[in-house]
Order: sequence, then C-alpha cells, then structure tokens
Amino acid sequence: KIVYYIHKRENEWMTVIDDKRIAIGSEREVKAIAASNKAGKAAKPIKKNSALYKQYQAADKKNDVWGAYILTAKHLKSLKDVVLDGEDGKSFRADEIESGTFSLNLAKGLALRLVAKMKSEAAASNGSAILSSTLGAFLSDPQLKEIGLGFLASAIKISSAKSDLKGAIDLDNDQVDALIGLAVAAGSGM
Repeated sequence: KIVYYIHKRENEWMTVIDDKRIAIGSEREVKAIAASNKAGKAAKPIKKNSALYKQYQAADKKNDVWGAYILTAKHLKSLKDVVLDGEDGKSFRADEIESGTFSLNLAKGLALRLVAKMKSEAAASNGSAILSSTLGAFLSDPQLKEIGLGFLASAIKISSAKSDLKGAIDLDNDQVDALIGLAVAAGSGM
C-alpha cells in the first residue's frame, strides 16, 4: 500500500518509499517514483546536469537523515520579503538562496548541518555576518542562561565559504535532554 501526504494548494506531495527514503515533489513526480519502486524498478535518476543533482552529489549521505533541495521561482517569489538588515547597510535576502543540502546525525546527540547555495559569494558572506550577529545577540541573552539554555551560544555556528552559507548545530546527549525537558515543561505549563 502506498500512502501519500498531500498539500493540494501547492501541489506538494510526499510518500514514504521505505525505511530510509521519502519522495517529495509534485503529484506526477511522487507517483512516478512510488510506482517504479512498487514495480521493483529504480526510480528515474535526477538529470545529471541539473542544480538538484549538483546538490545531491554534495549532500553528506553518511548521516542518519540527509537531503538536497532547489528553490523554484515560485518559492523565491514567496521569500522576497524575508530580509534581515545589518548595521553596515548590507542585508541578507532569503530570495538569494538557490539550492542546498541538509544532514542530521543523531549518533552522539544532535548534529545538524545546513548549506544554502547563495546567488553570490557576497550574498553568502552578508548572510553569514548578519545571521551570526542576529543569533549572537539572541543567544547571549542572560535569560537563556537562567533557564538552562546558555549552551546554545556555543552550539550554533554560522559561516560562509564561497557562495555557500553554512549553519551548524552541535548538541551532546545531555543538551538534547535539556531541550526536551524544557519543551515538555513548557508544554505542561511549567
């Protein structure tokens, strides 16, 4: 039995292929992948000259969860108003993200890696500076330390290399437990 999860307004479909793979895309794409998998055939490969294939190749496939994405013109249009201004007159614009990868490793806590391929080196550099500054200000708030989340200041890193904007979160098991405990306490009204 094939189960589809559908968000019809945007024609975004998802199906679980097996215990390690999911397929996300348009109705046509997801149904084709699911049908070929059900028939015992491999899904059609991504076109080797596409932006998605380049990100697929760059993805860190040794982690527990990983993936690659591209943003379509429709996605970019919806992000055009997401802008963070820096103190130096520069800005980070979410609609300058073209594609990227993500990975999650849960072997020793939580290690999350996000890479956004930006339209230019300047966009990645501006994004890194502005996001680092914004997150730094938020994460240095003394109230975070008071509620036991002071460790987040050193756990979250933003950087850039060429046109890649990179984000990393590294938490050990005790820190993950602390976050879960805080979320449970907040959910129960403390």
